[in-house]
Amino acid sequence: MLDPELVYSAFSGIPKGFRRAMLTEYLQCKILGYIYGSVLSKGLVSIGGTALRIFYGTRRFSEDLDFDSIDVSFQRFTELMDTVGKEFELEGVECEVSAKRPGAFMGTVRFTGILQEWELTARGDEVLRLKIDAGSQNYSYSPEIRILNRFDITATIPVAPDSLVLAQKLNAILERSRVMARDLYDSVYLFGRTEPDMRYLLQKQGTDNRRELANRINRKLSQRDIQRLASDLAPFLPDRKEVQKVKLFPEILRNWVEADIAT
Repeated sequence: MLDPELVYSAFSGIPKGFRRAMLTEYLQCKILGYIYGSVLSKGLVSIGGTALRIFYGTRRFSEDLDFDSIDVSFQRFTELMDTVGKEFELEGVECEVSAKRPGAFMGTVRFTGILQEWELTARGDEVLRLKIDAGSQNYSYSPEIRILNRFDITATIPVAPDSLVLAQKLNAILERSRVMARDLYDSVYLFGRTEPDMRYLLQKQGTDNRRELANRINRKLSQRDIQRLASDLAPFLPDRKEVQKVKLFPEILRNWVEADIAT
């Protein structure tokens, strides 16, 4: 494990108030290195907010690690979680790992002393928890192979294409019981660099018509106050101006629909 100051120095320009998020991201990278350094990782593809943060450059810090799970058994997932725990133990990091399957597989890594060692809490009993979620997307695609080369970690990571991640984000807006600010923010960020995978949306939503998808999303958004929703992301955005992305989501969505009509 690197010295805390070395880790913090990798986040140039980010306020000290985000040091816990910096530590979390470092630990996420360590976990990715441990997972993909093992033959047990076959069939796991990095998706979600952490993939966006680490591999696609979004400014939003992420909390959990999410994976598409392709033919991965719960036994293998459990063994992989044990591997993560043992690797941290070899580096002198106190942690506890667990795995369960309420549907998708969910792993938890509890770091029982690191917040105290890094002087990020005054409480002697506070722990840092990282979740590792793995579930099958039941969708055929070719992952992109990325090199993770940060801090003291170098690993080859299969990552979902940004077009697929965008489609997953739009699908999440429609499928979650309530709209999450992070899905809106991530979607706006991704619309700036790609188009959604419409084949995925056709499979999951039964349509690839932009206007129909946008109408469904807008009906869902009408149930929430987007201005208030945007404030939920403030703890994860060092640049507070980035919160505007959440507020601009309806306009970005409308532009996407109109671009289709124009062509």
